[in-house]
Amino acid sequence: PASFFSNILITLLSTSEQKLCQQLCTIRQRGMSIRDIAIRNVSQLGIEFEWKTRSDSAQAVQNVYTIAICGVKSGSAPLTLCHKKPLPSNQFRCAFPERMRTGAYTLTVANEAGQNSIKFVIPAVGRLESGGTCLLIDGKDFGRAGWYVLTNHHALRTPQQAASTRIIFNDNGHILKMSPNKFWETYSNTEGHGLDYSCIGLNENAVNSLKTSQIYPNEIIENPSECQDVLLLVHRPHWAPSFLYTLCKITESRSTLFKTKYDYLGPASAGGSSGSPVFGTKRSDGRIIGVCGLHKARNTCVNIQAIISDLTSKTTQSEPPTRSSSVPPTRVRDPLSEDPEVVSGPWGGVDPGIPNEMTLARLMSLRDYGS
Repeated sequence: PASFFSNILITLLSTSEQKLCQQLCTIRQRGMSIRDIAIRNVSQLGIEFEWKTRSDSAQAVQNVYTIAICGVKSGSAPLTLCHKKPLPSNQFRCAFPERMRTGAYTLTVANEAGQNSIKFVIPAVGRLESGGTCLLIDGKDFGRAGWYVLTNHHALRTPQQAASTRIIFNDNGHILKMSPNKFWETYSNTEGHGLDYSCIGLNENAVNSLKTSQIYPNEIIENPSECQDVLLLVHRPHWAPSFLYTLCKITESRSTLFKTKYDYLGPASAGGSSGSPVFGTKRSDGRIIGVCGLHKARNTCVNIQAIISDLTSKTTQSEPPTRSSSVPPTRVRDPLSEDPEVVSGPWGGVDPGIPNEMTLARLMSLRDYGS
């Protein structure tokens, strides 16, 4: 499972970086020691990862490592986590010196024999108190000022429900409330063919508090069909103690139905996963990483550009922006894997304790996936 996560991070490299990796693979045969970097856990507060080395090239000098991370697009100076430091094993875990800003990063591990790099994402994602997941987006993507929360319609059906629901962001205790009186748009999932989203505004105080915690909106990119074939679902099922990173292999992308199907290559979604962001990397430029879908049900996401287009069209209309979609908030159960993955109750059954569904098998699964 860790190698799955490593594989998607390698696919997030740009074409030039992939060529460099191929060159490094050739060098590795002549003594290159670092390979197969796999991130075990990452958040705004710290990171844990490991890598492999060639046993036939292990030398004392190769146990001296320099490890650094750098924002993919920020252009900021790299943050050095260790500099020419001997490490007892090919594992590294540390807390960041300060809270990291959400976004895409490059992790580089280097020694005397060479270096290797992968990319990873620290997402702006939260848990709805009423059950389900949400993500933070920027209004500039659909022609409005301010920041907004995006989730599934079947997770938040009415502005009244949104107003009474709290969000905890990034598992770090940052709790805030939404402001549907400022902005509310929704589109139901009638007969399983709707866009199934709700977009809710945030007031200035909420936005400022997010900025203080270095939580900034996720970047929006193309639909999954325009991304590389392996996607990344960041979700928190009701049985999971923290957010999980699941690789997804695209099996079907239907632009006419505004949705994409995928197979899980890691922990499957479950109740509580609805409204989670699906990340992809732009096929034409591996440096661009962002949200390409909104997870709605098992093995299915709504293409993000379909949602953005709908929001844009409503924003440019003359009606007040706080109106609700005219589509009735009803839903017909689709027997073909369209069950909404929402768990009702405070924090989706996670807090204050482990739910009854936390069986030994699931505990073993969590252990195996490094969570």
